[in-house]
Formats: sequence, C-alpha cells, structure tokens
Amino acid sequence: IERFARLRQPNLPPQAVRYARIVTVWWVAFFIGSGAVTIALIVAEAWRAWALYPGVVSYGLMAALLGGEWLYRHLFLAKKLPDEM
Repeated sequence: IERFARLRQPNLPPQAVRYARIVTVWWVAFFIGSGAVTIALIVAEAWRAWALYPGVVSYGLMAALLGGEWLYRHLFLAKKLPDEM
C-alpha cells in the first residue's frame, strides 16, 4: 500500500507511512482469512458454497474493504493525512 501511495506522493510523511502499513496489515489479514475460508469449504466438500465464495462473495468483500478504506481515508482522515493520499 505504501508503494501505491508513494506513486502519488514520493515523500510521504511518517503518519502516512504508518497508516499505509496498517492498511497493508488489514489486506494481508483479509487474504489470509479468505484463503482459510476457501480451504475450509474445500475440506468440508461444500462445493456449492465453494463455487459461490471465491467466485462472487470474496470479490464483494474486497470491494467493501477497498471502498470502506477509501471512505474512511477521505472523510475521517482528511485533516490528518496529506491531500495526495
């Protein structure tokens, strides 16, 4: 996440770097959790749920995480972080 932020603003302030690292941890946790759910559905042989989760549900959850982070950053952190983020 920090790399993407640095594409827009090469000299990120320390608080923006910390925020980018926190967001990176959230994304890593999301993908680990999503992978765990997918593996659990395979082990449980829940084939319909398995087809639905990685094909539809996980993308909706990714969109919600992306959109939620964007809203949070633009609505609540606008005064704390630089405008370029």
